[in-house]
Amino acid sequence: MPTRDQERAAIAFTCVTKRIGWSLTECKEYTNMARSASALIRASGLAQALEFIDTRSKNTQQAVLADLGQIVLRHTNHLNKGQALKTQSRNEVQLSNYMMLTRETLACLQWLARFGKSVLED
Repeated sequence: MPTRDQERAAIAFTCVTKRIGWSLTECKEYTNMARSASALIRASGLAQALEFIDTRSKNTQQAVLADLGQIVLRHTNHLNKGQALKTQSRNEVQLSNYMMLTRETLACLQWLARFGKSVLED
């Protein structure tokens, strides 16, 4: 049975490989957003960082948010899977759930950034 981290990695790899046809510039933007999102979350919190990413108009940055939501919500069984990740981070959730959602998001971003760098940019 795969660990949670192995499951995250498998889903992230699937998400990143969907972007293989993009130009090198788009691939770099995707990878940069995946890497910088971790710093945004640590600096301003999950809800604010996701809101900031959502306001970005570039397709690549929106793709990071969509991929992130797909990975994170698959591992958060007790949260409402019908809502987007951004919506759940803004809703009134218990502090423990918000912290868990933040940790899960940061773990998923690591895999998106790793695979973005190794698969898309090389």
